[in-house]
Amino acid sequence: MRVSLETSLTGSTALAPEAVALMATYMPLHRLAGSDRLPERRELQHSQVLQEIFRQQIIEPREEMQLARDIPSLTDISDPVSRTVRDQYEQNPYPRWREIARLETRPIEAVLTGLFPYLRQTRVQWPRTPRVLVAGCGTGRQSITIAQRFANCTVKAVDLSLASLAYAKRKTLKTGLTNIDYAQGDILELRHIGERLDVIESTGVLHHLADPLAGWRVLRDLLAPGGFMKIGLYSETGRIPVVAARELIREKGFPATPDGMREARRAIGRLGPAHPPRRVLDRPDFYSMSTCRDLIFHVQEHRLDIPTIASWLSELKLDFLGFEPVSAAAARDYRERFPDDETMRRLENWDRFERDHQSTFAGMYMFWTRDPGQAVSPE
Repeated sequence: MRVSLETSLTGSTALAPEAVALMATYMPLHRLAGSDRLPERRELQHSQVLQEIFRQQIIEPREEMQLARDIPSLTDISDPVSRTVRDQYEQNPYPRWREIARLETRPIEAVLTGLFPYLRQTRVQWPRTPRVLVAGCGTGRQSITIAQRFANCTVKAVDLSLASLAYAKRKTLKTGLTNIDYAQGDILELRHIGERLDVIESTGVLHHLADPLAGWRVLRDLLAPGGFMKIGLYSETGRIPVVAARELIREKGFPATPDGMREARRAIGRLGPAHPPRRVLDRPDFYSMSTCRDLIFHVQEHRLDIPTIASWLSELKLDFLGFEPVSAAAARDYRERFPDDETMRRLENWDRFERDHQSTFAGMYMFWTRDPGQAVSPE
């Protein structure tokens, strides 16, 4: 089919809209020789569906290729694992999101005391113009959310993958936001950037390093006195179905290619309801190529438990502020079980709770921490 389409694109043979649409389900159309001509073909212009496909698979990737040329390199990427992870996201930027909700912009004090009301009784000098680092920004959804969330903030967003950064830059330009700077770099090398940040967010990133704690130490060194840090790490308990699926993939030898991922999804879908890998069918990421690769085909993944996180927080000298988000049902059940923990900050309690409620952190542990030292003075 590919050869036939490419031959038709270079000649005058009419193209069947159905054939073009079918091809788009198997590979991005911008990879076809002569794909620039597709949106201009008269026999295809009447189809609104095809025009939307052309926008997603030809026009936008072309824009991203242009934007990638101007994204600066902040650090070297020399660590072997970092380079392997970068290569995965160059092939499959994650996630390929379409829309994002507009958020009410509020001072950082209002945001964090809204999440953790007990902070109102804590002496904090809140920065008026917070400097934010997003370490591992991916395709920009997180950096755009932060840029809207915190009033008067400036955001430096860093990622290994240039393809992901270009996607993020394109989406940012569409929003009209001007307070985000994107750069390519490795968390392991960020210590050399010579900045101290009021807020650092790194969610869904550290567990893809060869040594997650080593990366966290680097970020810790960049945190300003009294600064805040949001971290997201995979839960060993919450990822039980994913681990089972990854083991099946390893046993069957399914490669991390489009055909290999399709065959793996078929194999998992054929399993009986009692098989642990089948539980990944409940996860939306299972159903598209880039998200499926991130979910069950990732080249590097660590999973942790709450006692390990507690020990790392102690080593890094960070105060645990609380999880964000926790479902209303989980928060209610936790309070009923541990009524003496009003601020819901005792990690030993959360460890016991997760053992009895294994899906509590099915996505990952997402939590805020703070440097206990003197806070940055308002500017």
